[in-house]
Amino acid sequence: MSDLTKDQAQTEPRVIPQEAFDWYDEYAHGLIDRREFFSRLGGLVALGFTMTTLTSALIPNYAAAEQVSFNDPAIKATYVKFDSPKGHGEGQGYLVVPKDLQVKAQLFW
Repeated sequence: MSDLTKDQAQTEPRVIPQEAFDWYDEYAHGLIDRREFFSRLGGLVALGFTMTTLTSALIPNYAAAEQVSFNDPAIKATYVKFDSPKGHGEGQGYLVVPKDLQVKAQLFW
């Protein structure tokens, strides 16, 4: 392998396989447990990924998620129940709208 090819291989970002994102989805929705999730990720280590790289790319940083405080005086936050648009029963969500909203907010599903 030439030096240029080695440098390119070291600097080009590696694409995490879609399976890893699918496994995280299964883990997050309770279809597999944590042990199974990490066991599956371990198979990608053989492809040259580190567990640190994989988990930092897949698992959200929930601590950094808040952008607006839940008690911000400019918003009105409530839990609302709604019928599932595809007939799967009733759902519940956390709805936040501007406190001084003058028109009815359009909801998107």
